[in-house]
Amino acid sequence: MAVRLERYALQSVARSILPRSQTAKCLRVAFRPSGAVDVWFSPSHQSASFGGLVTCHSVWACPICAAKISERRRLELHAAIKAWEAQGGSVALATLTHGHGPRDPLADLLQREQRALHRFLSGRSGRECFALLGRVGHIRAWECTHGRRRTLNNGWHPHFHLLLFLDQSHPDLVAAEQVAFDVWLNCCQLAGLPLPNRRHGVTLENGSRAAAYVAKMGLEDSRIWGLDAEMTKGHIKRAKDGETPFDLLRSCLVCEDPQGRALFEEYFWAFHGKRQLVWSRGLRERFALDDVSDAELAASQEIDAELLAKLLPDQWRLVIRCNARGELLELARGGDWGPVARFLETLEAMNHDQK
Repeated sequence: MAVRLERYALQSVARSILPRSQTAKCLRVAFRPSGAVDVWFSPSHQSASFGGLVTCHSVWACPICAAKISERRRLELHAAIKAWEAQGGSVALATLTHGHGPRDPLADLLQREQRALHRFLSGRSGRECFALLGRVGHIRAWECTHGRRRTLNNGWHPHFHLLLFLDQSHPDLVAAEQVAFDVWLNCCQLAGLPLPNRRHGVTLENGSRAAAYVAKMGLEDSRIWGLDAEMTKGHIKRAKDGETPFDLLRSCLVCEDPQGRALFEEYFWAFHGKRQLVWSRGLRERFALDDVSDAELAASQEIDAELLAKLLPDQWRLVIRCNARGELLELARGGDWGPVARFLETLEAMNHDQK
């Protein structure tokens, strides 16, 4: 519950930083002429959600949309990984990084990274490297942290994860990692990026190793962190080294943090419009997965969702005024409107007293 409530609080912080963005309207503004807002309940998931509201579908800026979209993407990846392993193939996780410093503008790093990755994936040397592993396809994820809390501030640290689908059950990842580093080093040099070091520039891990450790998500939500989560949720987790963009929002939530606000705004505009997850050509079709957009996922309801009630425009304005969206949904998770109705009466009484 604490994790879910925190998402609404963090979204409010993002709204204050980005008042003209779509995230500032997300799950706050009704799109129907009547102004009514639906409250949906899913019996199978024991969850509640809103309907009839604008969504920003931003995996970069919105903690609420990011959580919903990333979970749907995680399920897609999980299904693809299991299907591929059942066919006798294997998966590996490649992480590509490069040097960076406190004076490097994030937008400039991203532009150069894209050029380096394009060369890495499509150049002759890169193709030969992947041939050693028997790559059939890959999924690319973009992740970013900031190192301002470290002893030596190393600035923005954008980097790529590549989930590789291999037709070999036991590929020689050690040998491939050495070859991949040399190729990546050259790609970074040609793209004008700060050069990677040999220890961290390229790492290759097999699926079982990458899925074996436990990571902390949110506040107290501890779970086995697999390849599917590392690819889809890395940019929203709590960072062990540095700060994720949502860590910056957490810092702004608990104290006045002008630097954190400025960094989050820089991050938002640098990543705005970019895709967090990209499948190589033909890979989705191989696993018969529909190409559903982030916007469709953010606006979707659970298959078994039932309409619990409709909030009138005055009621919704009251909920917004009291910053009570998350609390209302927590009460609705029981599938009974009675506690929600009493909660709304309490908000009305409090609001009347304040007047």
